[in-house]
Amino acid sequence: MTPQKDTARRMKVLFFSPLSNACTYYRCTLPARHLQRQGLAQARLVSTLAKEYFDWASLVVVQRVVGDLMYHIVKYCKLVGKKVVYELDDNIFMYPESPEYRKDRVQAETVSAIKILRNCHAITTTTEAIAQTVRELVDTPVYVLPNQIDFGDLEDLNLSAQKQLSVGWAGGHYHVQDLGLIEPALEEILRRYPEIVLIMYGACPKGLYERNKSRIFLQPFMPMEEFHFWMATFRFDIGLAPLYRTEFARGRSNLRLLQYAALGIPMVVSNWGEYGKSLLGGLSGLLAEDDEWVEKIGYLIENPEERRRLCVAARTYVREKYDAEKNIGLWWDCYEKVMQEA
Repeated sequence: MTPQKDTARRMKVLFFSPLSNACTYYRCTLPARHLQRQGLAQARLVSTLAKEYFDWASLVVVQRVVGDLMYHIVKYCKLVGKKVVYELDDNIFMYPESPEYRKDRVQAETVSAIKILRNCHAITTTTEAIAQTVRELVDTPVYVLPNQIDFGDLEDLNLSAQKQLSVGWAGGHYHVQDLGLIEPALEEILRRYPEIVLIMYGACPKGLYERNKSRIFLQPFMPMEEFHFWMATFRFDIGLAPLYRTEFARGRSNLRLLQYAALGIPMVVSNWGEYGKSLLGGLSGLLAEDDEWVEKIGYLIENPEERRRLCVAARTYVREKYDAEKNIGLWWDCYEKVMQEA
């Protein structure tokens, strides 16, 4: 029996996340699915506390949530001989000065997170920027596992071809600064190009929406299990990926870009953090400095051939570089190292 198969036979990975959102899907659901499918480990994802789940596992991955309950889960797992990995997909130690991040909650979360991180055997995260911050705070080993796309979730979707040209954005509601960055540009685009509509999934600046209701389709909240369906059904022609220049944003992963590319959506992207690195590193799209959004969006509106070229090139690149089925070995290598540590 090979060492890999031997490790797979004895490694039982439990992903624990009480949330049902995009973070859980990309950081727990997909790794568990592909570790199990490829026979690299036995893997389960659970959202409720039950002693038999934790007793079953040899390695427990706890995802994102902080607080006394999560701390006690970590301590219990260590007490009964389980390896514990903390999964962190945002730089919670660099929250920006923005209204969606309450200072009292941020401070309490920071203290709690450091206590938890110090008691885990390892930390996994999405970007090197987050890893660097964590390494400055704790001595726990940190591994960078970039987000991946499961193309199997997209293969049966019928991608819509809208009759009316659309520009869109998709994400959660923790993007006040990012959307504020492009709000003036979107106003100008709506003025210059009366034929287009905006499609906003997850959030939209209130003033922009109030002033342009007849030109904006707003889907305020999308459960992760519906995300791919809605993105395919109302697929926009140009995707926007703004990042307001903060240290927090520098640590954000390129997930939004991967989602757009996998769905064949050409994109305009802020030249900041992982977004800028991705396009400079080979992913196709248009980079925009903070004062270039009108110019870059307008260029894609006026050049359908360029839109088609970018979407084909970007999808091909992501299929080659960020396919969960191909890259699950990154997770297995990481967990194997954690299991072998004394």
